[in-house]
Amino acid sequence: MVTWRAAKSLHLPGKGRLAPGFDGDLVLFDPNETRKVVGAELPSRSKWSAFEGWELAGFPKFVVRRGELVFAGGKCLGTAGGLPLELEPPKPLR
Repeated sequence: MVTWRAAKSLHLPGKGRLAPGFDGDLVLFDPNETRKVVGAELPSRSKWSAFEGWELAGFPKFVVRRGELVFAGGKCLGTAGGLPLELEPPKPLR
């Protein structure tokens, strides 16, 4: 419900549901696990974060992208591979 409403309000077709024709992305996270942000440990090329040193709650356990498991056990299992969003123009308010 959370992702469906966000996708609908942002006019993002193919997002926000686990159903045929949608991306099939899913994140299972532990809302009670806390981690301190250390940019050098992030799985990105930049190796920095605006949240450096912050203690944040909620950490992903599993990430599925387009139906493929790409993160589990604290490790990235897949490669980068995002697709461009197909955005719809905003509709005028009535």
